[in-house]
Amino acid sequence: MAQAKVEAFRSAESSRSIQSQTNDAAPKIRLHRKPIAVTWAIERPTASRAAKNYDNMIQNDEAIHSDPTDPEGPHGTAASAPLTVPNSLLTLDEPSCRTQLHSIAEFVPIGIFKCDASGANVYTNHAWQQISGMTSQQTLGSGWLECIHPEDLSKVMDQWNRYFLAGSEYQMEFRIRRPDGEIRHLSARARPVTTDQFHDGGYIGYIEDVTERRALELERNEHSVILERSLNEIFIFDAETLLFQFVNEGARRNLGYAMSELRQMTPVDIKPTFDLLDFEKSIEPLRNKTKDFLVFQTVHRRANGTDYDVEVRLQMSMMADRPVFLAIIMDITERLAKEAEAAKANALQRAIFDSAAYAIIATTPSGTITNFNPAAERLLGYTSEELVDQHTPAIFHLESEVAARAKTFSNDLQIDLEPGFDVFVCKTNLGLPNELEWTYVRKDGSHVLVMLGVTALRDNNGEITGYLGIAKDITRQKHYEEKLAAAAVTDSLTGLPNRVLLLDHLRGAIIRSKKRGTKFSCLFLDFDRFKSVNDSWGHDVGDELLRQIADRLRTEGEVNDPAASYYVSVIARLGGDEFVVVLEDLDQAEDSATFAEKLQQRFAEPYQLGAQQFFSTASIGIVNGPSTYDRGEDILRDADTAMYEAKRAGRAQHVIFDDKMHTQVHRRMQLENELRDAIGTDQLSLHYQPIVSLVTGEITAVEALLRWQHPKFGSISPAEFIPIAQESDMILRLGEWVLSTGCQQCADWQKTLGSVAPRQININLARKQFEDPNLPNDISSVLRKTGLPAEFLQLEVTEESFALNVNEAARTMRSIRELGVTLAIDDFGSGTASFAALNQFPVDVLKVDRSLIDNIEDSTGEAALLHGLVVMVRNLGIKLVAEGVETFEQLKALQELGCESMQGYYFARPMPVENLEHFLKTNMGLQACTTGAMAFANGWAQKMTYMVPFSSM
Repeated sequence: MAQAKVEAFRSAESSRSIQSQTNDAAPKIRLHRKPIAVTWAIERPTASRAAKNYDNMIQNDEAIHSDPTDPEGPHGTAASAPLTVPNSLLTLDEPSCRTQLHSIAEFVPIGIFKCDASGANVYTNHAWQQISGMTSQQTLGSGWLECIHPEDLSKVMDQWNRYFLAGSEYQMEFRIRRPDGEIRHLSARARPVTTDQFHDGGYIGYIEDVTERRALELERNEHSVILERSLNEIFIFDAETLLFQFVNEGARRNLGYAMSELRQMTPVDIKPTFDLLDFEKSIEPLRNKTKDFLVFQTVHRRANGTDYDVEVRLQMSMMADRPVFLAIIMDITERLAKEAEAAKANALQRAIFDSAAYAIIATTPSGTITNFNPAAERLLGYTSEELVDQHTPAIFHLESEVAARAKTFSNDLQIDLEPGFDVFVCKTNLGLPNELEWTYVRKDGSHVLVMLGVTALRDNNGEITGYLGIAKDITRQKHYEEKLAAAAVTDSLTGLPNRVLLLDHLRGAIIRSKKRGTKFSCLFLDFDRFKSVNDSWGHDVGDELLRQIADRLRTEGEVNDPAASYYVSVIARLGGDEFVVVLEDLDQAEDSATFAEKLQQRFAEPYQLGAQQFFSTASIGIVNGPSTYDRGEDILRDADTAMYEAKRAGRAQHVIFDDKMHTQVHRRMQLENELRDAIGTDQLSLHYQPIVSLVTGEITAVEALLRWQHPKFGSISPAEFIPIAQESDMILRLGEWVLSTGCQQCADWQKTLGSVAPRQININLARKQFEDPNLPNDISSVLRKTGLPAEFLQLEVTEESFALNVNEAARTMRSIRELGVTLAIDDFGSGTASFAALNQFPVDVLKVDRSLIDNIEDSTGEAALLHGLVVMVRNLGIKLVAEGVETFEQLKALQELGCESMQGYYFARPMPVENLEHFLKTNMGLQACTTGAMAFANGWAQKMTYMVPFSSM
């Protein structure tokens, strides 16, 4: 049947051809252009129309075109935006125009054909031939029918005859069998060629190979079916009853319920983690419309009792005029995978976007520039037109730099390389990373430094088709790096070498020492109270202090001591208030200690900072070498360790490092870490030591003392862990805990012990606490929370807390006194505070340091000093308390000097709260010993036999 139609088609071809020859006039060519795509047309105007003005022809004639931008696809349509071209191109008789049209038709990627009135092809383009696999000759006439799939031939012939008789536009899809046996799906579309509104029987059109598109559509349809049936669970349930109205096949299969069962169930029945009240509460935001949807994770329970995790997206909707909830259960694994993929795509887009800011230059394999982006124009000052087709090295590279690189690469890569473009691409061609600094010469002659990366562009066969250079302007970066390099070895504040240059000097000192057989020393200096200067007077004052310290160090380093064999090789500042001095060519290690003492004498002199004078001594750690040192870093580490030992020994000290300090440092670090965890736990507690009145025999107050019972190390001495806390901010947390705990305990005693309760509790303030501007507010808050009256609290501060900034200390003391809290100066006589300074502070009590009491019974000097102190404080209205009283002789001597209050081991050791309460209750009789101080002393001594067991608990 189909073959008969083909034969009939071919017999009709001859008669149609004769008729068409009489109607054909010389064909004319029309060129139109729509946005982006080129539109073309072939028309056969009549002889009468041929005489019309060409411009009118452009405006009125229709054309068949292929336009990729047309949203309906590449169909034949009327051209709407004719392209104005010279009249010479609009005359088909001109060979040049015919040639151009033929070139266009041969270039387009879709198959184009023209058939005459008989239906026989009179023209097919190269794409048609490629699609069909036939030669040009085979596709002409009716030969193209030979490639139509036998199963589609009858359909094609029927449609062709129907469209041809109607003279209408047609579109059809069919299969072809190429000569190589491959089956392809084609889509053909054509419209009749008209002359003066009459169809001359010819058609012009195009074909497209839609094989891949059809395969993709089929694949998408298959995927849709799979997703619809199995991947997602979809639930719809009534908003009022919560009963399921619809559950899809995937959900039913996964849950193991039939739809008839599910219609009697609610979401609560499959969610073991929700009861009805919880579920109603969770969906309330949807009911009251405060949220449009909810997304949450939950668990579904199957009919067999097993659970599985799901993520639910829930929203309200309407179904049959009733409000319902729609739940879509999503696979969180798939979602996360998609999010990761999207993040990857976004990162790639970002990378591409960022690279667009760099200069991009494309070249041929020989170095001729083919493309030049706007960033490159801005970088070099040339326009793209000025550089395209120019050779790269000859335009904007330094000849000397190219020649130098050619020599370097020839040596490094073992190749024979001449100056030229190969210098830029040789590493790329060898598969090596190729990103180097180059100097570009701008159009105005100025130089710009760039980081240039070169990548090869290759075709499908791996052959290099060109190169892509991406250049980043690093001029500012290089200038900044040069400044950093200059600053890298110098401290900007003092002008001294910094850590980098110091380490270089230390490495040299090690080498020189071993080579010469001499010794060297490294002195690590840290200045006492420097942080307090910064905190109290500001960083400007602190910076000036550092500059003056540096000047003193320079002066001492420049002084030539004729008796000394060593010399100062470097003075450096590490940062903050840390300085290092390196001595070389020492005859003996002890010379370093002599030099340290010399520095201490210099630092003992006051610093004049504006109108104020400051004192700041140095703690010095010393390492003597070479010993086993090979690295400067190790020397600094050990010198730093020795410096901290010096600081712990007291101010203005120096310590020479020994290996045992490593163990001590390790323990301190361990205790520091564990002390952080101990704060606020039952490891910490307060012990209390009574303060006794020699006049009344009463225990007038108790001093709260912090204790640490470590679960592994046992009792740790405050002398060990308090300095560790003071070196960090932990002392503030400890101080807050002691203040709060002590006040609460004293408040409790007033309720439980009655008349024997201590009338006052003494609590020590650390220097950092005292310098905290919020201290008065913190004290007030603790008193308010614990309910302790202010007059029951006495705070003890040491001399170092106020010696640096007297005015600020006085203001803080006045603020505390205004709360009703009394103040005591602790350890008086151990520091630098003068008697005259006492008149500046609102102090209630002066606690004499035990160092003035230890030898009081044997030293007339100390006795005279204490006697004068007693007289002075009485005149000032200040009470005096002697600390550290351990013997009856000390008690007697102090009583004879007029001291009326004491504390110390002679009376009682610090004890836990339970022991103190027992002690207070059993020593009430002491209050009766008021017949005289000595009688009290004797009476107290008689009580010792009874008291010691309790005080030692």
